[in-house]
Amino acid sequence: MRPLVRCVVILCALFVTGIPALAQNSGGLPSKEHTLAKAAYERAERVVLLEDAAQGDVVHYGFDVPVGPGPFDVIRIHRVVREVSPRRAAKKMEGILLLPGRPQFVEPIFMQEAAASVPPDQGSVALYLAAHGVDVWGMDYGHSFIPYPTTDFLFLKGWGIDKEIAHIHIALSVARFLRVNSEQGNGPIHILGFSYGGFLVYAAAAEDSQNPGNLRNIKGIVTVDGSAFKQPMGSAAQLNACNNAKSQRAALDGGTYHSDSSSTLKMGLAALNYPNDLSPLSGAASGTFPAFPAYTFTNFQAVHVQMIRSKFLAGSYTVSPPFATLLFTDGQRIVNLFGASPAYMPYQLTYDLSASQCSSDAFPVVFDDHLEEVDVPILYIARQEANFHTTTLTQSRDVTKVLVNPTLDPSLYGHADCFLANNAASVIWQPILDWIQAHR
Repeated sequence: MRPLVRCVVILCALFVTGIPALAQNSGGLPSKEHTLAKAAYERAERVVLLEDAAQGDVVHYGFDVPVGPGPFDVIRIHRVVREVSPRRAAKKMEGILLLPGRPQFVEPIFMQEAAASVPPDQGSVALYLAAHGVDVWGMDYGHSFIPYPTTDFLFLKGWGIDKEIAHIHIALSVARFLRVNSEQGNGPIHILGFSYGGFLVYAAAAEDSQNPGNLRNIKGIVTVDGSAFKQPMGSAAQLNACNNAKSQRAALDGGTYHSDSSSTLKMGLAALNYPNDLSPLSGAASGTFPAFPAYTFTNFQAVHVQMIRSKFLAGSYTVSPPFATLLFTDGQRIVNLFGASPAYMPYQLTYDLSASQCSSDAFPVVFDDHLEEVDVPILYIARQEANFHTTTLTQSRDVTKVLVNPTLDPSLYGHADCFLANNAASVIWQPILDWIQAHR
């Protein structure tokens, strides 16, 4: 082979094997998003989360990446990583991308500071994993940045799971590209989803299964108390999903393009700014939870009571005297989460979830077409086994299951305890770390 031809062949091989591609960029060369992300990453503020003179500080970078022409076609990417010196990451770490629930941002659910009684590195899953040698990434959904109040939501028309998955693959590809630049290797990385994010990891993996070889972005998936992706055929849950899909499609056809979640935000802001004022929250008797009229609890207590009643956090409350007790989570942490919640979400997402769970030709979606071709390792962590069904529809033969509250006992782990509890490092995050290390 002539020298010039040989050089061209070698360079092409380096491009194909050394630089990950976006789902939309099958050629394997750096895209506009890669270039913009690299520049934004290099400009991002370096925030030290954990000082460690011996092994290197653990730091956080956050930067925005445009992903389309719309006003909110921008995703925010986070990186939490151990560095051997400023802006020089430690080499050869496994990588993982974290996807929050909805309405949530990455930082309040995955990166809050530890409570005073908890060691600093056990306060958040991002810091815990990074402190133990994992290169941690996160992605905020573009629609999370819609300001409150907003009145015109036409721009959300058609913003569904397909668009979310395209953004996730951009984030995965950007993470891989930047990992190559910091000598982490060019291989795929794991992806973790909490709640709504747990739905998305299956959709992302299904699409990724259609990519050949090194163009695959996903090495394994972790779902933590995730929303159901599929319901068993003929089950009451499937029938309910089909009924929901029917009414939701009618709402879409009628011009409903957004879901309003601002009540969570307003409740959190009231608890942050006026914690001792009485809350208008009221509640009917439900199971073991007693009824109470409006203005029984303070704004701060009301956040806790609502989370206890919905089994999002383990705890109990009394009406007389009005008092709420959280069993695993410091009360300020959930208030912080509420006070930093996105105000709006695309309504198309709600329909898409129901349509996927329904699995009927009457409500077709394309993002679930290749679920049966997903063959990567799966870690299923949840309170119950209820949504484990989806794992059985994949080709994966490496499925690990961790259950922490099979009967939804209100004295055991709640939904948000998985990332806010003071002992979540030992109950939830250590099994995740063990699984990552076992899948190097």
